[in-house]
Amino acid sequence: MKDSRIYYEKVIFADSLKKDEIYTKLKTWALDLHVSQKDALQADDKETGILFYRGYFETLTPDIKIENFIFQYSNQYWHNLKFYIKDFKVKVVIDKVVRKAKTIGGASGISDQYIESSIEDYFELDSAATVSLPEKFKKQMKKTKEEILPKIIHDFKDANIKFKSLISQIETSIKSKSESDF
Repeated sequence: MKDSRIYYEKVIFADSLKKDEIYTKLKTWALDLHVSQKDALQADDKETGILFYRGYFETLTPDIKIENFIFQYSNQYWHNLKFYIKDFKVKVVIDKVVRKAKTIGGASGISDQYIESSIEDYFELDSAATVSLPEKFKKQMKKTKEEILPKIIHDFKDANIKFKSLISQIETSIKSKSESDF
């Protein structure tokens, strides 16, 4: 967390690699990750050593049961992936994480529209929003939160694992031998 927002940062040391070599390895790695690098690439300055991508990965929450309905959330975790490259090292930053979710199943069937929310929103209690509701709705909302929140937190934990895995993949890619070194 940085400034109360999801944030990952790691400096990866590449003992014998110059900035240009690290840059090339990152561009090659990104080609495998993004279907359309043109769409994902936000900034590319080889001279200053800056690469910046915007992308997402998808997750699916475990089944959520409320009343007689069972549904899931299909989630897209959008994020910025930034590289600050220098000789012998690169700083990797993942920030501006946003969860876009749509409902699958339940009373509404499949929703084709993603609703955007900040991950941090789920961890802030908004008691002011429920104060003016009739008591029966307060009880239903509490029950709904008790059922949904653990599933969403489970999904956030899965997303955290994926973000950490992404950084590990980058590190492996940088430290592996180039195909031209065969």
